Amino acid sequence: MRRRKRKFQKGSSKKLRDGPGGSPANRKPYTEVERRSEKFENYYKAQGIVPDNEWDAFMECLKADLPVTFRFVGGRTDSCLLLQKFRELFCCVCSEGDTGGIDAPAIKELQWYPGGLAFELNMNKKSFRRHPKLRSLHKFIVAETACGVLSRQEAVSMIPPLLMDVKPTHYVLDMCAAPGSKTVQIIEMLHSDENIPMPSGLVVANDLNNERCYLLVHQALKRSGSPCCVVTNMDAMTMPNVTALNESGDPVIMKFDRILCDVPCSGDGTLRKNINLWKEWNPVQAYGLHKLQLKIAERCVNLLKVGGLMVYSTCSMNPVEDEAVVAALLAQSGGRLELIPTRHTLPKLTRCDGLFTWKVTDGSGAFYKSREQLPDHLKCKIPNTAFPPDLKAAEEMHLERCMRILPHHQDTGGFFVAILRKVDETSRRAVLPVETACTPDEAEADIKDKELPSRRKFFGRQEDPFVFVKEGEEIATSVTNFYGMKDGFANLPLLARSSDGSKKANIYLVNDTVKAFIIHNEGKIKIINAGLRIFGRSSPKSETCNFRLAQEGVQFLFPMITKRIVDVPAADLVRLLKAGENCLLRDLSEGLQNAVSPNGVGSIVFHCVDSEVNISVTGWRGKASVALYLDRETKLHYLHLLGEDWEASEPSTEGDTSTLLHGESEDCATALAENGDEKEGKDIG
Repeated sequence: MRRRKRKFQKGSSKKLRDGPGGSPANRKPYTEVERRSEKFENYYKAQGIVPDNEWDAFMECLKADLPVTFRFVGGRTDSCLLLQKFRELFCCVCSEGDTGGIDAPAIKELQWYPGGLAFELNMNKKSFRRHPKLRSLHKFIVAETACGVLSRQEAVSMIPPLLMDVKPTHYVLDMCAAPGSKTVQIIEMLHSDENIPMPSGLVVANDLNNERCYLLVHQALKRSGSPCCVVTNMDAMTMPNVTALNESGDPVIMKFDRILCDVPCSGDGTLRKNINLWKEWNPVQAYGLHKLQLKIAERCVNLLKVGGLMVYSTCSMNPVEDEAVVAALLAQSGGRLELIPTRHTLPKLTRCDGLFTWKVTDGSGAFYKSREQLPDHLKCKIPNTAFPPDLKAAEEMHLERCMRILPHHQDTGGFFVAILRKVDETSRRAVLPVETACTPDEAEADIKDKELPSRRKFFGRQEDPFVFVKEGEEIATSVTNFYGMKDGFANLPLLARSSDGSKKANIYLVNDTVKAFIIHNEGKIKIINAGLRIFGRSSPKSETCNFRLAQEGVQFLFPMITKRIVDVPAADLVRLLKAGENCLLRDLSEGLQNAVSPNGVGSIVFHCVDSEVNISVTGWRGKASVALYLDRETKLHYLHLLGEDWEASEPSTEGDTSTLLHGESEDCATALAENGDEKEGKDIG
């Protein structure tokens, strides 16, 4: 059939070229956003949050760009080694000689962050990326972030997880988790005891936005390398009860030991990086957000275990979104919640106490201290709970135990945090708004939440159901025999996603708690992903096993593997890491050829025998060549660990697979090894 020519309207190509603004002559020139808002200044002066003698410093700080901040992940041996190298090589790089006219003082440590793991560079992101003297530092941060050793994160967003006191046995919920930097911190704390390789606790990372959940999978699952995490896609206001089994095997409602309630907010604490907020900010936005925040916090309280902690946080400085929400929760709980003092935590962090009183505005400049002062036409627009409680009630609630971070104190963004402990059970009715709350008798009768529907209608992408690998199943037998897995491997909970239960593309490892969570809640909670990927299906089938080892899971599995391990000296591993494509066996050192040759075609592990830390990388052994299952950033990570020069440690870009989607780079590595055999196989024999 003859293909029709596409018809374009006259001038359409010109419109496409010039864009919606028309010709360049008609476009309005770009103007820098003025970092000033009269409404903002009038509102916060009236609240008294900032002392008069600090007001000018407060405003000047808000108008300045936010510094670049990042932290090293704690508890990892490779992270400790790279932190040491980072201090030696980079911590003074910015203060050496000319900085190209850009103010670039030395990198400094965030003194309040435990363990000396967090750093600040007083330069905005754009200048940092473009500065010629900082190119190697930028490359280092990008590579190590991709590998989960570093986390590029705003300083104040590091605070809430540090206050949660997470233990390896805890059940933790991050209710509004995307993009996942705080989730990674929580997972890090769950794995804080190096003597417990697989904690019995779990982290549920939830977000309402389906697309952001997939970013969360990349951050929380792939980068953190934990088998103890589940990513869910639910509305925080209606998050269902989580079902678990008690010791008798009976279904019960599972409550969480720790909950991070980092709610959506107006974000005026982020004015230094989101400069468009200067022209968009309006105090009345807080009232709709206040209702949403309170509903999310109420649901979190219901899901919290007695004795458990909930950290409520926002990146807003507005008391309507901060103390007002906390005060409403405390008032409605009837003594079932209490605020925890925070002064003893993070002693080097400068913070302000929470407010006892604040003012509510109508947006036109008028302020009101109580609901009684409101004109009738505003009473339906401003919620009762936006107003402060009376002074005596505020003091009894200990609202001063909340903390507010002001930007000018330690060159950060603005932030608010409160820690609440649940001292008694709270029903869903018991935390309804005060004016509609039920009687004590009704609350007592409704202590247990009513069962939510067993199966819900989910939106967004449709996920295949989870299928657990059964003992004796062909997959389990195949990988056990091929890789010589030790006896303990058979007892590990392994799962896959499959629409019909047959072909499984990836195999994931979870702990027993995550397994139970999936089995008992998959119908009522939309689970995006869970666990640590340890195997992926090979594109070209090997001789006896169709599953290759996944790089993110090899560190966990390595102690259980007895076959397919190739001990490699550091010098040979460096050569493999710098190779752009596959390496022919004949080009390897004689010792490495002898180590690789006994292994048939299939996935192998290269284990470095003379490095400062344990380095194991996955690869493919072809008929006449080998290739690594690593993207560009991961190669850089291992080159850094092996002490290669930072400027020279650049893998060849020939055949580079770093831009491929998750998992495809490994398929490409396999194909490269096989293609190399096809090209050179006749010569090798």
